[in-house]
This record gives sequence, C-alpha cells and structure tokens, in this order.
Amino acid sequence: MGQILSQEEVDALLKGMVGSDLGASDRGITSTDDIKIAKLYDFASHDRIARGRLPVLDAVNDRFCRFFRPRMSSMLRRMVDMNYTSLETLKFGNLMRSISVPSSINIIVSEKFGLNALVILESKLVIALVDVFFGGKGALGGYRMINREFTSIELNMLKKVAEGAIKDINEAFKPVAELGFAFARSESNPQFAGILNEDDQVVVAEFDIGVEQVHGSVMVCLPHALIEIVKNKFNTRRSLAISCEPGSEWTAKLKKNLNDVNVEVSLELGKSKLTPRQISTLKKGDVIMLSTSREDELSVKVEGQSKYYGVLGKTGENVAVEITRVVERPV
Repeated sequence: MGQILSQEEVDALLKGMVGSDLGASDRGITSTDDIKIAKLYDFASHDRIARGRLPVLDAVNDRFCRFFRPRMSSMLRRMVDMNYTSLETLKFGNLMRSISVPSSINIIVSEKFGLNALVILESKLVIALVDVFFGGKGALGGYRMINREFTSIELNMLKKVAEGAIKDINEAFKPVAELGFAFARSESNPQFAGILNEDDQVVVAEFDIGVEQVHGSVMVCLPHALIEIVKNKFNTRRSLAISCEPGSEWTAKLKKNLNDVNVEVSLELGKSKLTPRQISTLKKGDVIMLSTSREDELSVKVEGQSKYYGVLGKTGENVAVEITRVVERPV
C-alpha cells in the first residue's frame, strides 16, 4: 500500500475537504499554473477492452459485419449500411439500465458452453426496420412504439432479423470456436432479460446500421465467461487469417445475384454513312447499303461493349445469331 497517513494528517485532510480551510500555500500550490482540473471518472464502466488487446475479437466482429450487412439488405430489399463501432466490457446491470423501452432484446443460448448471450436492436432501429419491412421509408415521424408491446407481426419480423444475426455470429466465430448459438426467446423490456447477475461482466460489441435516413445500433452482448473460455485461441496470426478470409456466404450470394442480373445484348448488322441531304430525302421503300455482307462476322455487344463475333441466320421462324468467337482483350 505504501505510506499510510497518520490520524493527524487524515483529520487535516478531512477538515480541508469539508471546510476548505487549507489555503493554497498549505496545499503546496505556489501559482495558478500548479492547479490541475479534476476529471470525472465513471467507476461503473471499468475494465474497458482496448481494441488492440483482443485483435481476434475485432476481426470476428468485422467478419460478422460482412455477413450481416448483405443479409439485411436482402431482407429489406434496400441498401443497408453497417459499421463496427465499439467494443467494451460493462457490468450487466449497467448495460440493461442503458437500454430504452421498448427494444428488441433477443436471448440466445449456447448449449455447448451452457451460457446465454443477447442480440439487442435499439428502439430507433426497430422502428425503421418495421417501417421499411412493411413498405414504408424508414422515417421515424410516422410510426411510434411508445409505451406498448410489439405486435405478433412485428415480433415475427424481428425474430427473422435475430435468427439471421445468430447464424452470422456463429459463422463469424467459426474460425475461433464453434459456439452453436440458437434463438431462445425475445423480450421488449430489459427487466425480463436477466440472463446474468447485475455485477457480472459482459463484452458488448456495438454496430451502427443505417436504413434509409435512420441510423440505429445493434449490440451483441457476450458473457465475459465465454470470452475467457475461448481466449486461449486469440492470437495475432489467427486474427490476420480471419480478417483476410473472404466471406464465403457473402461471396456466393454476390455471384448468384450477379448471375441473375439482366443485361442488354445487341447485334450490329452493319454501318453506312449518309449526308444530311440524303437522310432528309429518305422515303418508304428506299434501301440503305450497309458495309457488311451476309457471310461477314457481326459484332455482338453486351451493354454496348463488343464481346463476341457471330453470323446472322434463322432458327425456325426467328432471326438468330450464331457465336463464332470471343473478342480478345489485350492483357
């Protein structure tokens, strides 16, 4: 502990704090430059995790972002923006007191480790998701959830979001550990989501999601005991491997969506040059001579870019083109 104050020193210190009888000279202050401004410290928010201390957990959360962003975009059929914003350790009771009512609090359970966790969607984001899901624009002005429970339709929609998040959490952690989280139940009031004691530590990863003009938070709350169990697998080499690994599910969905995109394919039959005078005198029945013959290869264009060569013909009663070769591009 170091040196311990004597009773006289303690009495003098208490007297100075209560009555402010200690002068500047008594406190060892010789000028205003020696006066330091005290900073407020919240003792309830201790043990914050520096992002550099658990690089693998940061990589896992970034990986979760890569999975969950396209899932939400596909579900809402809108472009959704998502960013990993913070990671910290809190007391479970303090976390629950910071959550507004109503919020979508989803309890998830890992039977493998016998532990519960939470996926929390804050009320502002819930309003935007419900509004967009049912055809709105995600605006906060026309839709309210003050002092009421979620309807069964809203709960079903939010459950789909939560189940998607659970799948992506399991997938994000797969290179580190098989967590095997599954959906247990959902609550709208933090008082009924008591998965831990108030003084138990939880690790909270927060993500910012933007839907249309509205931004809200999604929080993944894991018990500190779970992090301790898998912490021995956290190392920088694994972190780099996870962060560089492409999202296989996201890549597969991207390829599938790209393959389903409609593109315009056109055939250039030929070219001809006419003067404005010739064009102005054209009438029904006139023939324009093209630069190509029936046997020549024609340029087949995809979205205006020449991609193939082909010859004109017929298939049944339909005009068709047979591809003869691919346009070679310079390397």
